[in-house]
Amino acid sequence: MKKNDWILAGAVLAAALCLFLWQRTGRKEGSLISVSVDGQITDTYSLSSDQTVLIRGADGFCRLTIRDGKASVTEASCPDELCVMQKEISSQGETIACLPNRILITVEKGGESDYDAVAQ
Repeated sequence: MKKNDWILAGAVLAAALCLFLWQRTGRKEGSLISVSVDGQITDTYSLSSDQTVLIRGADGFCRLTIRDGKASVTEASCPDELCVMQKEISSQGETIACLPNRILITVEKGGESDYDAVAQ
C-alpha cells in the first residue's frame, strides 16, 4: 500500500467513527409514552414509573409494560403478535405499532419544547 492508500483508509475510518458517534449521541432519552388508537392520542404515561397498562384498540387489545425506563408490548390479541416481538423502546421518536388493533405507542420528550415557535 502506498502513502495515499493509507490516508484514504484513515479518512474512511475517521468518517465512520464520526457517523457512529453522531448516531449514538443524537438520540435523546424520552420521558413520556404516547398511546394513539385510530390516530387519536388516548393516553400518555411516564417512563419513570413502572406499570402495566391494558390498551383497548379498534379490534382488540395490547398490554403495555413500562419497566426500568423502557416500554414494550408483552401481550396482544392480534393474530401475528408482531408488536410483541418488537424491541423495547426508550429513546425519543421510537415507536411500537400494532396494526390490526390500530395502536401506536411512541416515546416523546414530554415537558416543554426546546422551541419557542414554529416557523413555516
